[in-house]
Amino acid sequence: MKNSKILIAVFFIVLIAASAMLWSCEKTEGEVLGTGKTSFKLEITDVSGDAKTYTVKTDEKTVGDALVKVGLAPSDSKDSGMISTLNDITPNWDVDQSFWAFYVNGEKYTDGGVFDVEVVKGDTYAFKVETFVWDEGAAE
Repeated sequence: MKNSKILIAVFFIVLIAASAMLWSCEKTEGEVLGTGKTSFKLEITDVSGDAKTYTVKTDEKTVGDALVKVGLAPSDSKDSGMISTLNDITPNWDVDQSFWAFYVNGEKYTDGGVFDVEVVKGDTYAFKVETFVWDEGAAE
């Protein structure tokens, strides 16, 4: 009887420990980049619509700094305040008016640059190559 109580107690301790470990694990999507304490989801969509998803772990304050730190953006990006190359893809504004559009949780971000956006745990950031379409009627 005493042995069965001990076995039951040990079983519950193991069950609680396993549950705590599973609960503390963060859900990751795609390749995991970085080693920091805060993680976010990053989606990169190229000009042909092919998308790659990453989980970025960082201790950097801004999304731009995190992307430079994990090697997705060149280190000189911060000098210009914008990311022109991402994941070795460089849209060409001069040829086809394409650029990286930046999204925060599905909404196009227009309030500043990627180096202005602070990392928020669990948020989703996305970059999509988009082409600017001139609205000829807007100038009239």
